[in-house]
Amino acid sequence: MMKSNILIIAKTYPEISRKYTETVCTAGILAETRKLVRLYPIRFRYLEGAQRFKKYQWIKAEIRKALSDPRPESHHIVTDSIEIGDEVPVGKTWDERHSWLISENTVFSSVEALYEAQRNHGTSLGIVKPRRLKRVIIQPRDEKEVYEAIIKKDSVIKQLDLFEEKKDLYILSATWPLTRIPSAFWVFSGRQRSTPDRYHFSPKVERYASPQDHSHRVF
Repeated sequence: MMKSNILIIAKTYPEISRKYTETVCTAGILAETRKLVRLYPIRFRYLEGAQRFKKYQWIKAEIRKALSDPRPESHHIVTDSIEIGDEVPVGKTWDERHSWLISENTVFSSVEALYEAQRNHGTSLGIVKPRRLKRVIIQPRDEKEVYEAIIKKDSVIKQLDLFEEKKDLYILSATWPLTRIPSAFWVFSGRQRSTPDRYHFSPKVERYASPQDHSHRVF
């Protein structure tokens, strides 16, 4: 299988998985199409040092469309095939990063336009320039939700059999704990006709802004 060139632009907070023990969903730009792709499963903390990529770093890897996931951006990645490439520096104006991130393949004029693409084409990733940000609220998570996350992690640990790598137990144990982020994040924006004016963002969703021009490069 040929390897594809992908610019990594976001990595999620690790999630406990009964199938993969732990996963980090990752988003990138596919060089050949300049479109957004979602890569999984990536057990990031299990990767060897030479395969641990950073945000805004090129990688080469074998990927294929995920058959069990209907979202067009979702691709299965063969983690053993990952080769680390160059990092794209931030520079003074974000020009090089901006040239890959901002294009007709990635940017939508509004959240409503992104919803429309989802309805028509199943689109699940996109960049939107906010019309207006009213406020951001950080709220403590419900204790029940935090408790259930702990129970799930403990359940996964108990299911690990004698053939699992010792690293599995090391990562999920108190030695290197994965804890539930204790807060929920809400962003309030200007209403756009049929779209809501409140959006909930998981901490795993990453946003970036140019220090020179926040109005055009926040997403």
